[in-house]
Amino acid sequence: RAFLLTLDIASNGRQNQVWRLAGSTVTDGNGLYQLNGLIYAGYSAFIEVDGIFQQGAGNFSIVKIIADPAGITSTLPEPRRPIWTLRKDLAGNPVTNPVVPDPLITTSSVPVATGDATVNFIVGTTDAWDATLPNWFVPGSNPSYPGSSSQPQAPSTDTQVLGSKVLGILDSAYNFAYLYGDPTPSQGRGGVLDLHYYPGKTESARRSYMVYDRQTTPLADTGTLEANGTTAKLAYFGTLAGGPVVDDAWDTGVIYPMLARNFLFGQGKTALFPTGQSGLLSLAPDLAVVDGMGDAMAATLLTTPWLTDVSSPAPLAPRDIRVIPASPGLGSPGTLAALAWQLSLKANNIIPPGTYADWSALWTFTHPKGLTFPQVMARLFN
Repeated sequence: RAFLLTLDIASNGRQNQVWRLAGSTVTDGNGLYQLNGLIYAGYSAFIEVDGIFQQGAGNFSIVKIIADPAGITSTLPEPRRPIWTLRKDLAGNPVTNPVVPDPLITTSSVPVATGDATVNFIVGTTDAWDATLPNWFVPGSNPSYPGSSSQPQAPSTDTQVLGSKVLGILDSAYNFAYLYGDPTPSQGRGGVLDLHYYPGKTESARRSYMVYDRQTTPLADTGTLEANGTTAKLAYFGTLAGGPVVDDAWDTGVIYPMLARNFLFGQGKTALFPTGQSGLLSLAPDLAVVDGMGDAMAATLLTTPWLTDVSSPAPLAPRDIRVIPASPGLGSPGTLAALAWQLSLKANNIIPPGTYADWSALWTFTHPKGLTFPQVMARLFN
């Protein structure tokens, strides 16, 4: 997002300097972006990178990385839950707190634009991110200034060293969306997934998980409407363990199964809420499909049958989806996952059980229109 420092005249005639959103865009597959014709010479300006993934191809579902240390159980309503952000001025210098301390001053520490600029965000392991209200720049959005045209005075609520963890989570969402589809559980376009992640914070013994029953998350109202124009749009809440023992930000063996279950649930494969526990011995058949095939979709995306055992307190504890549970019932998600893996090997002409070298070299990926990755998986899903 690009911001310009402009003059605002309140209803009482008072002049204030406020940051206005000049425009926004998304990065391409190489992380590049353009904001053409939105920033004017002579105005202080900066660029803000938000911890949000927006799906393309007309779906417009989004995944937001929420920076609230209280997690899912936060008392803040969904629109006021902070997100992780990075900011730089047009010279490439960090912008830590862009709000001018006095709305009437005529200068800002953020330099003015003088012409075309290239602003790159190179993120290292020790870089800090700001926890920021998503709509911090909107007049009246700060409860300390209700109905005021003056700029909210606290755009950043917290700063934490996250390095590239936020980008790693978003990259997982991008890869999944590109190769499968909507990473949110929404059954329509424009779904919203608020994935809570805070360093040093793990919300419960469940580690990383989704909440599919939105009756238990009354603060999930996004303040917007669904496409029908009458129904309130509700976000889905999820959480990723952020430590201190287990940190799942980079663990695709945790993130991909979660997003895959979201996708299948959004496809209407079951009206029941996914458990996220593929080791259960017997579930309703449709629920077993979602929990089991979620693991299989993740495994084919990773080209390895080893996912992360989230039931283990140890980080990166392996879980082999080829192992069929002992004494499985009629609706065994683990059995379905094992079956799907074997069929995927057949689809890629890999003689079971194959080796890591076989899986890496011989696995064939096709364009993800619909469910064609690999094609035999589509038959199973449908």
